[in-house]
Amino acid sequence: MYWFRDGISWHSFVHGYSRKVWFWFFGIYMLRSIGVSLGYHRLFTHRSFKCHFFTQEVIHFFGAMAAQGHWYDWRRNHKQHHWDTEGPWDPHTPTKYKGIKGLLWAHMGWLFFEVKEPPNAEVIFALGRENTTMANWRWDKTVYFLGMLSGFVLPFIFAGFPGLLLAGFGGVVVSLEFTWAINSWDHFRLVFHKKGVHGRTVKEQSKNSPLIAIPNFSGEPWHENHHRMASVAFLGWRWWQIDMPKWVLIGGENFGIFWDINRPPV
Repeated sequence: MYWFRDGISWHSFVHGYSRKVWFWFFGIYMLRSIGVSLGYHRLFTHRSFKCHFFTQEVIHFFGAMAAQGHWYDWRRNHKQHHWDTEGPWDPHTPTKYKGIKGLLWAHMGWLFFEVKEPPNAEVIFALGRENTTMANWRWDKTVYFLGMLSGFVLPFIFAGFPGLLLAGFGGVVVSLEFTWAINSWDHFRLVFHKKGVHGRTVKEQSKNSPLIAIPNFSGEPWHENHHRMASVAFLGWRWWQIDMPKWVLIGGENFGIFWDINRPPV
């Protein structure tokens, strides 16, 4: 029973995890990052590229490993964020409160409250279920459940309880923290002004964060780029801006996996 005691005690934290456990941590973390950024964000929310249904569901499966909720709900919140950035309808703007309280609200405080949507949100955010039949919708929910479960089951099967703790639960925590950091830290200071899509001027605080981009890999910390042109599939516009999903798109395009990729103007 040593494998059991090693997993549920602090033994691994004191003596260190094995290379196999760290392999599963980084491997599944990369799949989670690709799935959320490439699937939830760039495909399902902004439709910045096209792919076949099978490819879409594979990406969806990887994104579900991050346990950030179904893509349909994820997309609703993000669409609302773009529609009223830093405004009263923005679900996680740090401008809701002053100082550190606003930062904490944007980071995760907003998750504990119901997101209020403006009237006619379906029309305003251009929402709609792409899967029109109930059978397809049930299939989509099944893919999400299996993907989320796999993010815990796979590291447990191949690396035991240490794998479940570090790659499973630990990996989800790290993935969530980086996602929340985009909402909080990347919107915490004034960078530029722009005209709101609904006709009023808003002060937008999005910025690029190179220090977060280095360990994050997903390209999401290049957030000012994204807010300048949300429909662009690449978040890292320059060659030196780390954006792993960008290179997945470029590589997949060469094999016909992705097409109609919306590229930045630079």
